[in-house]
Amino acid sequence: MLSIVGADRAQNQQGQCHHLCEYFQLEQRCKEIMQNKCHVVRVSIFNQLFYFMAPMIEGQGVLRLPIQEGQKWTPVDLQDVIEAFVQLSKRGQQPRGVAFGLEAAKELYQFTPTQVRPINELTREIAQGLDRGELRYETASKEQTRKWLQQMRDDNRFRHRPDNKAESRRDRPFTFPLGRYLNDEMIDTILEVWQLANDGQMDIVTNDLKQVLGKEPQDIKQYFKSNRQQFRDLR
Repeated sequence: MLSIVGADRAQNQQGQCHHLCEYFQLEQRCKEIMQNKCHVVRVSIFNQLFYFMAPMIEGQGVLRLPIQEGQKWTPVDLQDVIEAFVQLSKRGQQPRGVAFGLEAAKELYQFTPTQVRPINELTREIAQGLDRGELRYETASKEQTRKWLQQMRDDNRFRHRPDNKAESRRDRPFTFPLGRYLNDEMIDTILEVWQLANDGQMDIVTNDLKQVLGKEPQDIKQYFKSNRQQFRDLR
């Protein structure tokens, strides 16, 4: 089952993280139905979400998220996650495993970066990757962020995927986010993850993604460096 990193911690948010709580409840139900043979893979939010922030970053020289400076949150690369699922599926073709061929019967994978950074440090990494002289960070309210994402959902820049040929670690067109999939429920879920981060609950680090890939996941600076021109095109 695919879930979201932090779903288990949402239970302590006094009803503020409805969607994440539902993910955790589904995890528990899956385990009950499959008699603990259900393997859960929780993933962090993807780097590719930042494309929706590109007009802000490149056009205004600022990154605004509903996370206070000093609180930790770091996303992961969607392409790394896809590659990890391919590796797990290959193991599933072997006779020793069950779901995903997890030979050690691991019930939970959490695909996180190998290091979770404070949001102000994350902003500096993004600026360096984009080769920007300066990128300011400002804390936004949840409603300001919701309004921005809704605005980007209807923006013409996110109606179609770019027609580019991928090179090396550059994003493939299919990983580019389209506005039509950024529905209200998705926006609410993203905001819940950032609420957890703002409450100091997203400092979750595992080596699961690294171990499945057999290499270091792409870090945030390299991700933005590899996709620098695509972000500039969204100015």
